[in-house]
Amino acid sequence: MAGLRDSTLKALERDLGRDVSQEEGSCSSYREVYDLHINDVRKLAPLDADRYIRYLLGGSSLGNAKLFTYFVAKEGMDIDHWLENYYEKE
Repeated sequence: MAGLRDSTLKALERDLGRDVSQEEGSCSSYREVYDLHINDVRKLAPLDADRYIRYLLGGSSLGNAKLFTYFVAKEGMDIDHWLENYYEKE
């Protein structure tokens, strides 16, 4: 994934209240996204949350990002259960 468009970065910065331009690739796993950014993901609209997750991971499948956003962030599914049963190895 080659970064985010300026307009998307600005929207994320507005919604999260901070500069996120240096966060690309800062997470190495969905576990790390969960541990460090789950509250941020929950603040975002689904499309922006998917983009933000993929940005944090420096690239990831859109399917996994959507599943994480829906099941873990929105529905509150346990991260370990999600990783075992829904995460598709990339």
